[in-house]
Amino acid sequence: MYQVGFFNGKKMQTALFDNTGKWLETETQINYNSLPTKVQRAFETEFDGYKVQEIFEVETSEKGIIYQIIAYRGPRNFAATFSAKGELLKKEDGEGNE
Repeated sequence: MYQVGFFNGKKMQTALFDNTGKWLETETQINYNSLPTKVQRAFETEFDGYKVQEIFEVETSEKGIIYQIIAYRGPRNFAATFSAKGELLKKEDGEGNE
């Protein structure tokens, strides 16, 4: 895998390619207010009381656009992946466990 970081205007982005050069995904760091309303509501329901650390809008070659939210409460942190419709696709704790 190859990862390339770059600026697109003022936005920092990261693109991921496989070893043949095929594009796999592009991540753009965004703020909470840039999330679709359905994703905000789903996050607030699933992670009540958690604080957002980072949010990425991820354009993928297979799934289209998804959203990854890194959140924490005390020593616990999670990475959650949501569809643009607000469906929780994946939830991992800080250790990488689902």
